[in-house]
Amino acid sequence: MKRFATLGLVAVLSFLTGGWLLHREPTEEERLYEQARVLGTVLSVIHDHSLETADQNELFENTARNLVAQLKDPYAELLVGDGYRQFSRQMSGTGELSDPAATTKSVRIPATSPGVMLDGTTGYVALHSLSDGSADELQTAVWGLRKRGMRTLVLDLRNDPGGLIKQGVQVAELFLPKGDTIVVTRGRTTEHSRVYVASGGEKWPDLGLVVLVNDGTASSAELVAGALQDHDRAAVIGLPTYGKGVLQTTYPLSSDMAIKLTTARWFTPSGRSINRPRTHADSVVAEARQSAMARGVRYRTDSGRLLADGKGIQPDRIVRRDGYTADERAFLDSLGSSYAAFRGALADCASAIKAQGEIGSEDFLVTPAMRERVRVELEARRLHIGDQAFAAAGSYVDRQLGYDIARDMFGDAAATRRRLLDDRQMKAALELVEHGASEGDLIRLAEATND
Repeated sequence: MKRFATLGLVAVLSFLTGGWLLHREPTEEERLYEQARVLGTVLSVIHDHSLETADQNELFENTARNLVAQLKDPYAELLVGDGYRQFSRQMSGTGELSDPAATTKSVRIPATSPGVMLDGTTGYVALHSLSDGSADELQTAVWGLRKRGMRTLVLDLRNDPGGLIKQGVQVAELFLPKGDTIVVTRGRTTEHSRVYVASGGEKWPDLGLVVLVNDGTASSAELVAGALQDHDRAAVIGLPTYGKGVLQTTYPLSSDMAIKLTTARWFTPSGRSINRPRTHADSVVAEARQSAMARGVRYRTDSGRLLADGKGIQPDRIVRRDGYTADERAFLDSLGSSYAAFRGALADCASAIKAQGEIGSEDFLVTPAMRERVRVELEARRLHIGDQAFAAAGSYVDRQLGYDIARDMFGDAAATRRRLLDDRQMKAALELVEHGASEGDLIRLAEATND
């Protein structure tokens, strides 16, 4: 009797709950494992019985690629073989170098350029990537410039594709006080949701800072620029950045295969997202800061300055990149495949000018006579550029010859200085430094003028 009562109770409860006790819906995790089992069975049946045979590894790899493609995640990727190894080298900051004995060596690729003093108090460092050790390299470079009297740093993040979020956080906290929020990540799980806070305390509180960005500044490099901008720590100059406000995580599947997935969105300290929605086929079009401010949700820096939300980091001052004039483009087009010969002519002319011993300082001017030497050398190499075309491109020839002479006579640092001083965005940065005595001055001056 007791047994029948129990069965009756189960029957009633099953009726009231839609049969859940007898036919419980599988959990999401259980469905996933069941679907994976079915997929494995499909691959196995195809491999064992299909009339059209297929390589098992190729079949698995193609299936995995199709699964990743279904995510509609422009940054998701199946990394296989050389692609996986190349990605691992990029994240570790290493590359391969072949020596004369035809053996390949793994070498460290510097993440920063050598520190250069642009004048008595202004230094310059370019950060090329955010791989393992980037923050330490940058710190070493900045300390070296400080010892040489630097009071203002121009940190160049242009064309830095980013890399590791940990390195982006460590770079930002070099310039921020302990306790400042650097970035907030939000994912589906607690593993990918956290707040990153400066823990070490800024290294150079009295250091003026200008940051250069462009549409090649992406990912964790944007994280750095966003944190410094939100905390009013740097004047940001250049073009709107790429707009990759999401975080990827790489999961190894085997020794030569991994899957890279978007696992979180990240937000600057003020709470703004800089993510620019895109598909695989999208191109990045930089938009004016004023337009973004008008459309976006408005956020504020620590001092109350308005900031735009979305579509990259909008610089405090928009400065267009350098471009070739029509005459310079025509000159380069006329060189065509002979550009290497043009470079050789410049190098030979620079060596000859050095041998004359007439240049005494690295701020020398390239004279018409020096330029004429290049034209004669081109003729000697049977590169017949019309006199009118050559004269129209005189400014371009002067710049290139000046870089080669500076390198020959005064070293790589001198050539770098000369090249930077011809850089339109760098000139804008130096104008700020010249007229700004403090951090606040630099930012106010930057906001006062846009191209």
